[in-house]
Amino acid sequence: ACLRMEAVAIPPRRARAPWPEAPAAPAGAALAIEAVTLAAPGRGAGGAALEAVTLALAPGEALALTGGPGAGKSALLRVAAGLAAPEAGRVARGGRRRPQLVLGAPGSGLTPWLSVGAQLGERLRGRGLSRREVAARVRGALAEVGLPGAERARPAQLTELERRRAAIARAVAAPPGLLLLDAPEAGLDPTAAAEILNLLGALR
Repeated sequence: ACLRMEAVAIPPRRARAPWPEAPAAPAGAALAIEAVTLAAPGRGAGGAALEAVTLALAPGEALALTGGPGAGKSALLRVAAGLAAPEAGRVARGGRRRPQLVLGAPGSGLTPWLSVGAQLGERLRGRGLSRREVAARVRGALAEVGLPGAERARPAQLTELERRRAAIARAVAAPPGLLLLDAPEAGLDPTAAAEILNLLGALR
C-alpha cells in the first residue's frame, strides 16, 4: 500500500460580516417597530408570522411578549435584532451598540467545549481591554448573575439554570444596546423560572 499526500490550499479566514444596520430610532426610543410584516415559512401564500406589528421601547424599558407556539414571538425578536428583514414596515434602533439575542433553549447557545470565562471573554474582544481588564469584567459579569467563580467551568458542568445565567452574563458582559431574550424561562421549573425573571429585573 502507498500513502499519497497532496498539498491543499487553505483559503484565508473570512472577515466577520458587519452587523445589519438599522435606521436611527426616534429621539428617546431604544427600539421602534412600525407596521412590520414578515412571512412565515411553510404557511403558504398569505401566511404571516408578523402582520402590521407596531411597538416602541424607551431606554431601560422592558416588554414581555406572550402567545402560543407559532404566534410570532421569536420572529419579532429576530426582526428587532436585525437577523430577519421584514417584507414591509420599518425597524429602527437607538444608540450605536449592537443588540444581543439570548436563546432560552436548553444549553442557551453556549459552546460546549469552551469554558464559561472564555466565552464571556470572546464578547469583550476588540474593545481595547488588557487581559487583566477582561478577566475582571468576566468575573464581575458572572458575579452579577449569581455565578461567582464559574470562569473555568464548561457548560456540561453547570445545571440548566446555571447555563441560563451564564448565557445572560455573556450577553451583558459588553452591555448591548438592546437585550432580547427568547423564552428565557422555557423548560425550567416554576422556582427556577422565577429566579431567571427576578435576575432580569435586577439587571435593569
